[in-house]
This record gives sequence, structure tokens and C-alpha cells, in this order.
Amino acid sequence: MATKITVIYDTPRDLDAFEASYNEQMALAAGTPGLQRVETYRMWPTGQDSPVLAYRLVELVFDDSQAARDAVGTQEPGDLFPSVLELGAGGVRIVYHDEDS
Repeated sequence: MATKITVIYDTPRDLDAFEASYNEQMALAAGTPGLQRVETYRMWPTGQDSPVLAYRLVELVFDDSQAARDAVGTQEPGDLFPSVLELGAGGVRIVYHDEDS
């Protein structure tokens, strides 16, 4: 069963700075050992006057929870996660979960 580490970025205070650094972060993410793929999403409001509940969502997909746990202890995520917190100046959440398929 696939395991994902999901990063949810709230709307950043400085969109230009966020977007300027976003590709660098995705390059760091791509180098994570055991990573099967990276899925990225840009959020949009559900209605004309409704706020966007999150700005971007990134999913790091692994074969299983052990592969995700092993990856978190390597150098690449050690470089990635501090930059996630810095880039997510509007707020960021990181969750670990298994697919329910």
C-alpha cells in the first residue's frame, strides 16, 4: 500500500517569493531516496466569494510506510523540510498517511 508525505501550504504572504523558490523545493523533493513520484497541486476556491483553504499541496509518494520512514532520515529530506517551513511563511502542515484505495 502506497504511503504519502503530504505538504499543505497555506496562502503565502509573498506569492512571488513563494513561486520563485517553489521549483528549487521540488528539485530537492525529487532527490529523496525511495521516492516513487511527486504529485503537486495548486488549489482554487470552491465558489466565487469563497476563500482558498490552501495554496498548494505536494505529495511525496513511497511504496510503503517503511520506505517513507527510511527516507525521512536521509540527507535530502534534511535539506527539504527546513526549506518547506521557510517557504510556507503563510502556514504549512505536513501529514503522513497511507492510501486507502
